[in-house]
Amino acid sequence: MGGSARGGGECPTSPPHLFTTHAVTGARPYLAFSAHRSVRAAEALDLAGWFGLDPVSERPLPVDRPGLVLTGAGPTLRVPGHRPMTWHPGMTAWRLASPETDPLLRALALRPGERVLDGTLGFGHDALVLRAAGAVVIGVERSPLLALLTFLAHGERPLGPPLQLRLGRVEDVLADLPTGAVEHVYLDPRFPDAAGRRSFTLAPMRALCPEAPFEESWLRLAVRVARRRVVVKLAPLEVPRTLDGVVPAIVRSTRVRFAVYRARDSA
Repeated sequence: MGGSARGGGECPTSPPHLFTTHAVTGARPYLAFSAHRSVRAAEALDLAGWFGLDPVSERPLPVDRPGLVLTGAGPTLRVPGHRPMTWHPGMTAWRLASPETDPLLRALALRPGERVLDGTLGFGHDALVLRAAGAVVIGVERSPLLALLTFLAHGERPLGPPLQLRLGRVEDVLADLPTGAVEHVYLDPRFPDAAGRRSFTLAPMRALCPEAPFEESWLRLAVRVARRRVVVKLAPLEVPRTLDGVVPAIVRSTRVRFAVYRARDSA
């Protein structure tokens, strides 16, 4: 690929080298680009093929299915029933400025060069922090639109090793990986909205990927795949799961808590 998407995202010339692709159900999303786009037309067609999207050139854009529009200002996510949105770094800049106090980095006890499978990539904010700390991040995302949006966003931010992608369900990707394939697995289940609150930023993501209950089987698969630690982000009042009678350690800040499970062969 050419253009600004190269620095932080690693995209294959032959998809099987980087992608474990599983069936993604629902209306086939589209990829469109404007005259003032951030990538060339040929590259956009490659991206559409790699991410399983329909390339669309006609206007008006489809209104009955989700899509991603490449513009000079960056990719814009369009989901029926929601306002168009572009990727935003959220609190990432603040976290990057103070890595020594970041609770996720403390929970992982990360060493430079270690591999972290981010099983719930989403907008990739945590993945950016992990890459900046020197981790090799393998992001898993079941929505091809979110995967491409995050890939392009990371490409604009060349921090640390490039982002790798797996498109599919986290449970399928974990089941396919051999024992001890990575040093860490990180899981951030999306929680139901708090009573009366709705997040504009998260609303399109929730529409693309409806809530799926966090299963104990995911945790068992993650512990098998990780050589050192499995870290799970907890909901505000969530009681952490025990695993075979072992209570996980808790790492917390004023805003968030993480449950830390050690792999069986970790030191």
